[in-house]
Parts: sequence; C-alpha cells; structure tokens
Amino acid sequence: MANLGLVLVEFEHGRRPRVYDAHVVVTENAKKTDLVMAGDDNARRLKILSRIAHRFILASSAVCLESYSQIAVNASASAKSAMAWASLVVMADLVNVPLMVMRPQDVRDELEINRTAGGKRQKVSKADVEAAVRKICDVTELDAIVQGDARQHAIDATAVVLACTKLPPMQFLLG
Repeated sequence: MANLGLVLVEFEHGRRPRVYDAHVVVTENAKKTDLVMAGDDNARRLKILSRIAHRFILASSAVCLESYSQIAVNASASAKSAMAWASLVVMADLVNVPLMVMRPQDVRDELEINRTAGGKRQKVSKADVEAAVRKICDVTELDAIVQGDARQHAIDATAVVLACTKLPPMQFLLG
C-alpha cells in the first residue's frame, strides 16, 4: 500500500493506445512519535488509496489488475498489499466495472518481454517493461503527470492494461 500506480488508457481504432491520466498513490507510515496503532494507520492509508482509486474506477470501462501473487518481505507488508488489492476488487464490483486479472508472468508473455537464457526464464528489468510499454503505447501524458521513481509504478500499471487487451472480455469491450 506504500505505492500503487493507476492509469487510464484510451483505445481508439487505428491509433496507438494512449495513457491519458495517471497517478501513483504514495502513502507513508505514521510516525512512531504519533503513537498510532498499526491497524489505525493501515485504515488511514487504505482510505487514501480508495479515494483516489475510486475516481479512476468510475472513469474506467474495465479494471485490470496484476494478480496478488508476490510474497512481501514481511507479514505487515503482505497484509497491506492484500488490503489494497482487495479494496480495488470490491470497488470495481460495487460500481459494476468488469475486472480482469493477470498473473505477472502472463503480463510479461503478452507483452513479449520474457528473457530466457539456457531455456530458463530470467528476471525482467524495469527498463525491459518500460521499453515494451513505450513500444506499444503513447505515454507522453504519463511522463508529464508522474515523475521520478514513482513513474515506474504507473508504467507497470500500463503494462497490465496492455496485457489485458489480449483477454477475450477486454477484446469484446474494445470491439
């Protein structure tokens, strides 16, 4: 829940997909001196995420998420990730926006950014993901809206959206 990329991508026939809005939600832990209980701090952070994500979900024809499959470094981080992921699923459901979920390896496969060496899959770098996204999609506005290290979260979100276009429900939505 510390950083979450959100993007809106426009798909027009005969044109490259274009990111027309982007945001990276960044939440910070409460300061130790504030003496805030962890549960209260998690609720505060989830409210921040939900308010921003709600605007993006209402403007969407579909919500595309990377499946919750990563093991976090500790139980607290894992719990925060699960809460954020679940809140997006529930929000999409409450406003009847179709939800599509892809595994990280499927995102890499669909965007053709797999690296292999000796028949084994290698770790894909952030630069590999960004190059694949830029090859497929116009991210000029994303670059203008989100800068610095946070931009990678918006690039990752764009990669998931682009990969989801290969799914039959999304192909139906895109016509």
